[in-house]
Amino acid sequence: MKFNRLGQTGLFVSELCMGTWGFSGRNYFGGAIGTLQQKDATQFIGRALEAKINFLDTANVYSFGDSELMTGQALKDLGVKRSDVVLATKASMRATISPGALDNEQHEFAMRTELGPQMFTIQSPEFAKRLAAAQKR
Repeated sequence: MKFNRLGQTGLFVSELCMGTWGFSGRNYFGGAIGTLQQKDATQFIGRALEAKINFLDTANVYSFGDSELMTGQALKDLGVKRSDVVLATKASMRATISPGALDNEQHEFAMRTELGPQMFTIQSPEFAKRLAAAQKR
């Protein structure tokens, strides 16, 4: 697997990114896109990690929040250290959220708290402006 530096962060990410939009089957398309349940999603992530893919894409809008929950559970079940993966998610997309998932404001706050100033170095100027405005709320 080839890896590339992610901006000025010092992180190296795999050239391939594994997407998690197809987890759970609950989506805006009546389940027509992806139906992986937790066991299969965990195996899928495990196979990606075995292939040295360390870059995972998820979002609170994927499967009404199930994608983020299932990704986190899979990483926990696989015993993956958080520092061994790069998680891409979205902070400004509006979604109907699953019970137990973070609502939009909680999601944005969690991202600001976890990622802090380094977000500004890896996101677009438009995202940085939205993030700065959200931090003033």
